[in-house]
Amino acid sequence: MRILITGGSKNGKTELAQDLVLALGDEGRRYYLAAMIPHDQEDRERIRKHRQQRAGLGFKAEECGAGLNGFLTADPKGAYLLDSSTALLSNIMYGSSYRPDAGQIVAEDILGFSAQAEHFILISDAIYSNARQFDSYTNAYERALAGIDRACAKQFDLVLECVAGLPIVRKGRAEVISALQKGNPESFREESRNQELKEDMKTKFVSKSSGEERASVEQPYQILELCIGGAYQGKMTYIKEKYHLPDPTITCVTHLETYVRTCVEHGDSPSIPKDWCGKMVVICDDISSGIVPMDPVDRKWREETGIFLRKVAAEADHVTRVFCGIPEALK
Repeated sequence: MRILITGGSKNGKTELAQDLVLALGDEGRRYYLAAMIPHDQEDRERIRKHRQQRAGLGFKAEECGAGLNGFLTADPKGAYLLDSSTALLSNIMYGSSYRPDAGQIVAEDILGFSAQAEHFILISDAIYSNARQFDSYTNAYERALAGIDRACAKQFDLVLECVAGLPIVRKGRAEVISALQKGNPESFREESRNQELKEDMKTKFVSKSSGEERASVEQPYQILELCIGGAYQGKMTYIKEKYHLPDPTITCVTHLETYVRTCVEHGDSPSIPKDWCGKMVVICDDISSGIVPMDPVDRKWREETGIFLRKVAAEADHVTRVFCGIPEALK
């Protein structure tokens, strides 16, 4: 089986890919093909976290920053995870010299390798939503990566997009994921983890009215819905119409991404605010896609927003993405 997993930054692609390899590959035949070549401390820290994340899962790691030749001959019956086409393309296109044909080279490499493997899972990054124009080299990279994704999506059995930690089937049958879950239930603990998280997050809140504190009571919040999507896509209009806002029984939190930005600027990690209580709907701009920002604070903001959205999505009863005013139910 060949599977392509794409999505925005920190939307859960690697975790899903690792779970699928655990379900597909026999013990001792699971391979992690690492394409990233570190250039600075930030890259090295990212690699360290990835290694820590897959520790104890039985992966045999192989460095493949220069391509996939030579790795398949050892075990054509193995389950391979390539992380990622994004990094591999960067290595080939901007190596010792600029290669304008790197997209074709990488696509042929991946398709040739994956056609011979028993199971192959490819991670890519959705970087196609930008709010600015880039130089010709960056535009060429973006276009090449999109070409690789399209070529693989055409040939692969299953194409998944991760949004706020939720896998959305773009090609293939959703039943395939269910079958894999049943084949290795221990590797799919998301439902139980979500429930545990929801129980843990129930806490005591202090409500205020007319400036006077009321007695602290057990008042857990309930996130009725998380609504995400690009800027000006109609998220607020959708929420207002669905929940008949303003409704005094429902609290609406808008622009959750700005809260995350404030946390990042103060050196904090975002968490569920302690004053959340009662019935709530939460709206957030999805900033996880697009070319990786050059500014380190912007990079951190993008990643932390992706991570935090996964936590909120796990808590929410419903998750909806709005595109051009059209709502798409993700959960």
